[in-house]
Amino acid sequence: MLHFVVGLCLLVPGAEAISRLRLGEFPGTFRRFVDEDGQEVHLRGFNAVVKGHPWIPSKSFDPLISLAPEDFAAFRELGMNFIRLGVMWPGVEPAPGVYNATYIAAVRDMVTAAADAGLWTLLDMHQDMGGAKTCGEGIVDWVQNFTGWSGFPVPLHLHPFKTDAAGHVSRKDCDTFKNWPIGQGAVSTQQTFQNLFTDGPHGGLVPWANAWREIAKNTHDLPGVLGFELINEPGVGNPVSDPRRLKSEFAERHNLQPAYDVVATAIREVAPESLVFFQPILISTGCGFTHAPGGAEFANRSVLAFHHYAYPSEKVIVKNKIRDAMLLGTGLFASEFNRPDAQDPEHDKTWTAMSAACDEGAVGFGLWEYKPYCDESTGYGKCITGVGEVDYIGNSSAPNLALRKTLSRPFLPRVGGWLTKLQLKHYTDAGDALIVTADVNMTHGTTEIFLGPYWFGVDTKVSVEVTPSDRATWTLEGHSVLLSPKSSGAARIVVRLG
Repeated sequence: MLHFVVGLCLLVPGAEAISRLRLGEFPGTFRRFVDEDGQEVHLRGFNAVVKGHPWIPSKSFDPLISLAPEDFAAFRELGMNFIRLGVMWPGVEPAPGVYNATYIAAVRDMVTAAADAGLWTLLDMHQDMGGAKTCGEGIVDWVQNFTGWSGFPVPLHLHPFKTDAAGHVSRKDCDTFKNWPIGQGAVSTQQTFQNLFTDGPHGGLVPWANAWREIAKNTHDLPGVLGFELINEPGVGNPVSDPRRLKSEFAERHNLQPAYDVVATAIREVAPESLVFFQPILISTGCGFTHAPGGAEFANRSVLAFHHYAYPSEKVIVKNKIRDAMLLGTGLFASEFNRPDAQDPEHDKTWTAMSAACDEGAVGFGLWEYKPYCDESTGYGKCITGVGEVDYIGNSSAPNLALRKTLSRPFLPRVGGWLTKLQLKHYTDAGDALIVTADVNMTHGTTEIFLGPYWFGVDTKVSVEVTPSDRATWTLEGHSVLLSPKSSGAARIVVRLG
């Protein structure tokens, strides 16, 4: 083993030109993201979702609302290479059949700027709680037609909330829910989803597909676009008209899958090679899907995207989703779960367990959320249905070094082959030591283990052991260990910092 003594040097990793990612097939696992050279790419980053007008982050730095060069630099310093950007339906289509070219151009500009900084962007049609008629955001007003059903939030309240001329409920009434997801239990909220999944006079399926076709047509040519996530956290649909929808597998099979087939087909009319990300029901007890969106032949261009907040345990959900992705023949990605937060033990607990489970399963992830993306003092966005915190990592104030250290969790952004398993062990009883163990099948190209600048102190020693010893050579470059294969095959790489 060789040892290096490394001084603290907080350099932002150099931005490299990024190539379009596709899905590669490897033995005994789900499909993985690979670059144009066939090297596996692992993704980590944050969500950035603006839940009100102007529906997109500011390009000028601000601790509340920006996704600017300063923010991209912070991402890269933490080793992050991914953004899940809310592309909001009301921003895309402010009136039925009328598409906002200015908004879509702003999305293009943001994706391009992120790519220039070395970040891939997943375009996410985000919604929570349906739309403005049900204390939420994301689904356009004309899909929230409750003909034949009581208004929001019946039956959670005996009588519907009062609405304005547009049918929107008031913020004051919405704030009476101490925990906003409770509103998912209203019939009108789930009828919103039923409309979304349905064709016909009150159906939203065709408008939804048409909106995605417009987005894809205008963005698919950008190398920085990772793919298109069809909808965030879909509901089961109206259980009053069919109680079987309360079972997640039934809702996935009979509501989500047929709708996803239609929307994915619309995207592929203009972007046939783009990756389509699709979500199950948030709290799903099994897998109701029988094929990838559009059919089994599109599995090599489809990614099962999942979230985790409560149930089941982190190890179980990652294991189950790996099973589901392998069954469907798709890729897999955890596009949302809680970021670390020392002020919120539950968030911290989720982050600790979920990041470890994703590492062990070689699953990439995006954390919720980088900033609040709302400033109601100026009318920018809306602070509703769950938002991030002000100046989370200390970009505009004193840097939060402990948090940045946690977020710069070591991982393998690129693999010359494929990653089988990653484990981290942090010891504080005798100094501050970290052991990174990666099981890799090496084939060709460079494998990078990002260690993160905040794990380095003045006298930090770095040692690397490769087993078998003749499998690869290694060098330390900046805050990353780079390995070049001498022969193909399985290897265990153990990196020690301390």
